[in-house]
Amino acid sequence: MSCNVESAEVTFDNTYMGRIQGGSLTVPVTAGTDSYKQFTVSKSGYNTYRYSLPASPKAGETVSVYATLQPAGPTGGQLTVSTSPSGASVYIDKTYKGTTPLTFSLSPGTYGLKITMSGYEDHSENVIITAGQTISRSVTLQKHDNYGTLVITSEPDNAYVYIDGSGVGRTAVTVKNIAVGNHQIRVTANGFTDWTTTKYVPANGVTTVHAGMQRKENPNIAHIRVISHPGNAEVYLDGTLAGYTNDDGVPGALTLATTPGNHKISIEKVGYRDYDTTRYFNGGTTSTIEEALTHIIAPLTGSVEVTSTPSGANVYLDDSYKGITPVTLNDVPAGNHKITLMLDGYSKSEGTTEVEAGKTSSVSVSLSPSQGGQSGKGQQASPGFGIITVLAGICLVGRYIRKNE
Repeated sequence: MSCNVESAEVTFDNTYMGRIQGGSLTVPVTAGTDSYKQFTVSKSGYNTYRYSLPASPKAGETVSVYATLQPAGPTGGQLTVSTSPSGASVYIDKTYKGTTPLTFSLSPGTYGLKITMSGYEDHSENVIITAGQTISRSVTLQKHDNYGTLVITSEPDNAYVYIDGSGVGRTAVTVKNIAVGNHQIRVTANGFTDWTTTKYVPANGVTTVHAGMQRKENPNIAHIRVISHPGNAEVYLDGTLAGYTNDDGVPGALTLATTPGNHKISIEKVGYRDYDTTRYFNGGTTSTIEEALTHIIAPLTGSVEVTSTPSGANVYLDDSYKGITPVTLNDVPAGNHKITLMLDGYSKSEGTTEVEAGKTSSVSVSLSPSQGGQSGKGQQASPGFGIITVLAGICLVGRYIRKNE
C-alpha cells in the first residue's frame, strides 16, 4: 500500500494494520480469502481516505493499493454514498470511485453522481460539494423487471473477473441479477493474456461463459502441460519430481516450465503402471501430454513352499492341516504365519515364516528323530525349524525408487 503522506495510519475493516513508512506499507494477507473489504488511511490534519480493497492476492502475489490524502480544511468537502443493497459501483463524472458504502473527498463544485449495480436500475443525480462539509447520499436501488445470471469459469481457474468494468470475484464465479442485454466480460490472470468477450444475458436465464486463456509465452521457456486420468499422479521431469497432476486448475492437470530441448516426462501413481515419454519441446509454446493410466490390481497374498527331510510330514498352517511335504501353499495372506510339521518317529517341529504379497517363501525343515522312535504326535516340539530358506519371488506390484536413466 502506498500513500502520499508519511506516517499515515492504515486500517482494514477497522483493524489497525500499521503506518506508512517510506511512502508505503506492506500488509500480509491469507491467500484465497476475501476477509477484508475496505481500507482506511488517516492522519491528523488530513481528510480520511476510505476505499474498497481489491480481491485477495494469490499466494506469493503482491497487489498494489494507492491512497492520496487531502489536507483537511476548507479546501474541499466529502461525499458519503451508501446503497441498499450495498456493493454498488460509484462514479463521479464517469470516473469510477469504488463500491458502497464509500466516503471520499472532492473539491468544491457540482458533480455528476452515478450508481450502478447488476440487476438494478442505474441511479444518477448531481451533487454540490461545499468546502469543509460532508454530503451524504443514501439510495435504495430498484431491481430490473428482467434479469438473468452469469456463470463464469476459466482455465486456469482463480482468475479475476470483470463485468462491464466492475470486479465481481474470481473464477469459478456465479453472478446473479445481471440486467438483460449485452455485457462485456474480461478475465485476467498473471502470466496469461487478458480474455474478453461480449455476452447477451436473457431474462430469467443462466448463461455460462468459459474463458480459455492463453499463456504469455517466452521463447526461452518451454511449457509442458501434463494431464493424467486419474489425477493426483506424480510427475517427474528428467527424473526429478516436479509436482502432481492437479495443480493447474483442471482436475488431473499440471503445467511445467523448462528449457527448450529434449526432456523425459514420467507419470506415476500407486496402483497404476508408470508412463514414460521423451521428446523435444519447443520454446515459446505449450505442449500437452495426456495419458489414461493403466490400473494394476496389487496381489494381497503370497505362497509358501514347504519341504522336509525326510519328506512325507504333515503340514499345518496356523494349526490348520494343509497337506504332506513337499507341498506349496498358495493364496496365503501376507503377514507372519505359524507352520507346524509332524511325522511319526520324529519330534514335532514348529516355527514362523513371513509371507509377502506377490512373493514365494521357501521353508525347508530337517526333522529330528524322537526318543525311542515314537510318533511325533503329542511329543514335545523341537526347538524350531532347522534351516529355513526364504526365496524372494518376483514382486508383481510395488513402489520403487526412481533412477535417472
